[in-house]
Amino acid sequence: MMPKNNRKYIQTQDFTSVNKTYLSEEFNDNFLDITQEAEIEIQCRPTDMILSRPQSTDGQSENLTSKGKFSAILPKIIKITNQYIIHLPEALKQIIQEVCDGIEFVHFATVLLYDQQKQNLELVAKIGIDVDKLFVSKIDNIQENCDFYRTLLDHVLNTGAAKLFQKSAGSLDYPVSPFAGYTPSSMYAIPINSPHLGRLGVLAVGNWDNTHAFDTTSPEIFLGVTNLMAIAIHHTQLRQQLDQQAATCATQTAIILEQQHQLEKQQHKIQQQNHQLIQAANHKSEFFATTSHELRTPLNVILGLSQVLLRQRSSSLSEEQMDMIERIISNGNYLRDIIEDMFNFAKVRTGHLAIYPEEFNLSSLVMATVADHYFQALEKDLNLRADINLNHPIVVNDSRLMHQILVKLLSNAIKFTDTGEIVVKLWEIGSQKIAIAIQDSGIGIAEVHREAIFEPLRQVDQSITRKYEGAGLGLAIAKSFVELMQGKISFTSKLGEGSTFYIELPREI
Repeated sequence: MMPKNNRKYIQTQDFTSVNKTYLSEEFNDNFLDITQEAEIEIQCRPTDMILSRPQSTDGQSENLTSKGKFSAILPKIIKITNQYIIHLPEALKQIIQEVCDGIEFVHFATVLLYDQQKQNLELVAKIGIDVDKLFVSKIDNIQENCDFYRTLLDHVLNTGAAKLFQKSAGSLDYPVSPFAGYTPSSMYAIPINSPHLGRLGVLAVGNWDNTHAFDTTSPEIFLGVTNLMAIAIHHTQLRQQLDQQAATCATQTAIILEQQHQLEKQQHKIQQQNHQLIQAANHKSEFFATTSHELRTPLNVILGLSQVLLRQRSSSLSEEQMDMIERIISNGNYLRDIIEDMFNFAKVRTGHLAIYPEEFNLSSLVMATVADHYFQALEKDLNLRADINLNHPIVVNDSRLMHQILVKLLSNAIKFTDTGEIVVKLWEIGSQKIAIAIQDSGIGIAEVHREAIFEPLRQVDQSITRKYEGAGLGLAIAKSFVELMQGKISFTSKLGEGSTFYIELPREI
């Protein structure tokens, strides 16, 4: 040991500045005032344990030297505190090992932490000379009325104030049977407090021989130790929380990756199904196109021969035969229209329908189309008329597609109207757009059927006994043609009162 006259002393204010340098940020300068005297007396036997101030100048010099040594071990304790603590009891044991090694009057040290579940102090670390003599049985089994050690530590924990106990020089008879006759000459207990976590436990240090080993300057030394212990405990809990969060994140990441993998499999399956659906749709469109072509050729022959027979009125055909030929022509024309719809629908779906813009008179086209359907409306006693309000009737678009759109909408209006009238309206929207409306007083469209009204092969009545004939392609083809002509189509309808279909088209494409 270095001679006392060669020891380097550290002044009180210097040590306080050391404490503040390392601990002020964590503990907000809440350090114990070293001039405060701890005048606390245990209640077991007032004559046995008393708090006293040291009277020896040598004792004061020894404590000052110990403070100097503590300033040397403080960086070691800080290093322990700052390391990645996996096992907290081992880290606390390292801290108190440094205390016992660096301060000669500390013979032993123990750390007890408060267990929230058991609601008592639990020993977590012990080190030093004969430290096991303090523990004959478990701390939580010692009766409080005769437990010097438990009474001391519980009181420190509950009050949050340090306690200094010194053996009376003339008394050796302690009611401390759990210690089996082993009683330290002096013991100092300091609470471990954290501004973040509250009261965490107690640090107890002791000396077996010297009743004046600890004095009123001891709080300054050991407060730094307990503050660093609180930091270690707080950091450990934070790291445990971070580890738990990392484990939770890893688990959640694994779950998310698995879900992502399952989604990718589902997406791949959906893509395959979509590809199959597209192929099926293309096959269907190709079938429509092929079938339409194959049916249209013989049908045209049938219609042509029927018209030839019908023109031979001077022949020997009877009235009944003439009527049969007319019925052949009528049904043949109806069948040709369906085949034509199938053919056009297939061309639209496969993208083979071309548009041929040209300049034409839209008013004349509308009037001609209305005239073509006049007798069809007259057969049902319907009033069919046109209401045209165009200052400039010339447009540039596909007249062939425009004619087919008007035909399909007019045919639908006549088909689904039994009484009243049908009006075709034509007007301008500004200088760049025109609008067409086909208004009828027919059966109307129910709310539940409106979303599917433009879907192909869909009719309000899908049964084979339905009243109105048709393949359900007319509106779908009309919508496709309008969009191909860079326009849009919409409708309004009221069940039992009629429907109005609106078309907006650019004046020139």
